[in-house]
Amino acid sequence: MSTWLITGCSAGFGRALSQAVLAQVWNAVVTARSVASIRDFQALYPHTALALPLDVSARA
Repeated sequence: MSTWLITGCSAGFGRALSQAVLAQVWNAVVTARSVASIRDFQALYPHTALALPLDVSARA
């Protein structure tokens, strides 16, 4: 089983890619600045999705 790390999952290409990956029953770590915007992935795919906050503009 593949595991993906996908950034920018709250909208656009990142969201579409996340949906496609999770629909294939692959594992995915889905990230966005606001984890609230991607919690639906964890609710829809509780065994394969992990939603985490990630802000690539923050140096810390």
